[in-house]
Amino acid sequence: MAPPRALEGDYEAASQILEHAVEETSTPDDVGRLVPLIRDKGRADILQSVGAAKLLVDMIMEEEKMLMTLMLAASGQFPERKVCALEALVELARHPEHNGSVAGSGILGLVCALALCDKDQPRTRALAFDCIRVLGVNPFPAALDPQREREYANLREQM
Repeated sequence: MAPPRALEGDYEAASQILEHAVEETSTPDDVGRLVPLIRDKGRADILQSVGAAKLLVDMIMEEEKMLMTLMLAASGQFPERKVCALEALVELARHPEHNGSVAGSGILGLVCALALCDKDQPRTRALAFDCIRVLGVNPFPAALDPQREREYANLREQM
């Protein structure tokens, strides 16, 4: 599949760009194209509506190879393509309304392994710490939703 054209703010184009980015044959550049799109609030909303957080987490973690993914992270051999996907996920989490879906996605164990690995590239470790910083803070005032604040407190405790 050829890389899709620029996102015009429409659902179908967002789906194509996201699907192309998470294909097994995608390159780090393909995945990296998501980051500037996600920085745009309207486009982030469209990407999230097509399940961006779940698709990116699935691509990074590869459920059937989760232990292998964690071992790669812990050994400092985390693939560049997955680093780009994590970067896109962090950008998505910067939008307060999408932070919860990323924080609750199950990515924290991997991110902590990346942060603790002293063999990893400085960029990867910095990204892991940035992810922890972004996901560890409830973007909404605690008084608005005490249950949500308790969930974020649990996430911080896990980290």
